[in-house]
Amino acid sequence: MAGPAGPPSVPASAAEQHWLVGGGEMAKLIKVMDWSKTPLGAISSWPQSLRTTVSLVQASNSPISLAWGKGHAQIYNDGYWPICGAKHPQSMGQDFRICWASAWPVIGEAYETAWSGRSAYLEKMRMFLDRHGFLEETWFTFSFSPVTDESGGVGGLFH
Repeated sequence: MAGPAGPPSVPASAAEQHWLVGGGEMAKLIKVMDWSKTPLGAISSWPQSLRTTVSLVQASNSPISLAWGKGHAQIYNDGYWPICGAKHPQSMGQDFRICWASAWPVIGEAYETAWSGRSAYLEKMRMFLDRHGFLEETWFTFSFSPVTDESGGVGGLFH
């Protein structure tokens, strides 16, 4: 499932990525991306809460995406990347709100609810996604769940 050329790559040192075990192609992409060019910063500076959550995402076979931090940087696993379509691999590290702008009329309120600290569940939602250069009618059931960071606040969303 090869996609177009991805974000610039500067491999993280082995010490910086020892915590990321398992996963598949997306874990490999996470390890070679230059995260310093994203709002998350260098992978060596990621807080433990982000590292733990990314490890959980990568260990799952279910499609999972994570939006993290003030920049809403998106990180996802092998099960999720086909949902991104042609947006992959550029969507890795991209602001979730920008990546999924076409779905915002349907998901925006639930997304914001989760950032306020309350989970949101959407069932059999019809939305139009632009993931192959045109709007495509899709149906999804999913949730947004807040993830607590070291401050005790919402650091990101588990999707």
